Amino acid sequence: MCHGGYFAGGVFVNNKCITHKSFQRYVVRKKQGGKQSSNAKDGGGSYNSVGSQIRAAQEIKWRIDVCHILSAWRSVIEASHFIFYVAPGPQNVAVLTDFSSLPSSAQTSQLGASPVSLTDPRVRKVPLTTHRPNFEEVQRIYAELSQCHVSYCIPRC
Repeated sequence: MCHGGYFAGGVFVNNKCITHKSFQRYVVRKKQGGKQSSNAKDGGGSYNSVGSQIRAAQEIKWRIDVCHILSAWRSVIEASHFIFYVAPGPQNVAVLTDFSSLPSSAQTSQLGASPVSLTDPRVRKVPLTTHRPNFEEVQRIYAELSQCHVSYCIPRC
C-alpha cells in the first residue's frame, strides 16, 4: 500500500507475516490535500516556502525508501503466487513499479528494475476499499483476501 507519503507492506507465508514494514513521510500539504510534487507542477515547479522544500525532499526520500524495501524483498516477491497492491493514481503506481524516475544520486541503479511489474499476471489491485496504509490495514486486507465466504440459499417451493 502506498499513497500520500504513507507506505505499508507485508509478506505472508502460510497465514503468517514473515516480514513487514510501514512508515510515513511528510509530503502532503496540510488542509489542501495532494503531494507537494503535484502542487509544484501546477505552479510552475518552483518551491517558494521552506515547508514546500521540506515536503519535496521528504517525497524523494519516501520514494527511495520504498525502492529499497521492495528491492530487499525481491526474492520473496519473485517467489510469491499473488502480489496485491494499493496505489491510487499513476504517481503512486510509479513509486512501486518504476525505479528509473528516482534521482541518480539515490544510488538505485545497482538495484535494477522493480520486482513489481503491472504486466506480471500475479500482480493485482486490491478489490476492497482501503484506509490509511499501516500494518493493521495490511493485515486486514490479507485476512479479507485469504478467506472464502460461501452462502447457500434454499429455494422456496
